[in-house]
Amino acid sequence: MLSTPKTEPELRLVFLAPAGSGSKGDEAMLRGALALFSGARIVLLNPQDRTWSDELWDVSGAFVERPYSKVELLEWVRAGYNLIVLGADVMDGSWGAPTSLLRLDAIQATIEAGGSSAAFFSFNSNPDLNVLACIKRLSAHPQVFWFLRDFESERRFRDCVGVFNGGYFPDLAFYCPASESSIAATFIENLPDTAEVPHSFVALNFSEQAFRTIHHVHTDENRLAYILSVTGPIIARYPG
Repeated sequence: MLSTPKTEPELRLVFLAPAGSGSKGDEAMLRGALALFSGARIVLLNPQDRTWSDELWDVSGAFVERPYSKVELLEWVRAGYNLIVLGADVMDGSWGAPTSLLRLDAIQATIEAGGSSAAFFSFNSNPDLNVLACIKRLSAHPQVFWFLRDFESERRFRDCVGVFNGGYFPDLAFYCPASESSIAATFIENLPDTAEVPHSFVALNFSEQAFRTIHHVHTDENRLAYILSVTGPIIARYPG
């Protein structure tokens, strides 16, 4: 009697996004995570209303996006999905305890429903005490894994928490596939030869997310004003 070959079980993951779209750093982490877990069935739960599907249009077939709610999360966990928290810098209370506690509550709900959770993030030297107490409590569960994206964060986390499952893991943004748009290619072609013009080049990262923290009226006029407020003093200080 012929035996059927064994196949690996399909990997099913829920990604909890660090924020809504607008940050290029968050976009790099999401693209890196999608590349790292390529081939898995992925649901992206978004805690904000700025969706990622349009921003990640070229890889939108690799995931399904849904608004975050605990009810939505538990439906997927009960269907065999495990949780990946793309924690970035929002896990230690730096952006307010409620932001961190929402993600820690998602981890708690996941393990209570029989799933596992892994969080990828950085950790500062002065975490919120309520957040830290919750992290310590969750660290006792064998289904909870913490991955710190730099060695200093890992040291701080270990000093605060003690023994935990996980350790250092590179920032997920490092797994973002390299790509070059036609705009970037044209810009690079027009850069002066540094042998002839020995100047340093500084790249400024303007994000929609940062813009919205400064301006409550989201118009292109205000976006331009935001850019000029940063570039104006630099140009004035280093003319030519």
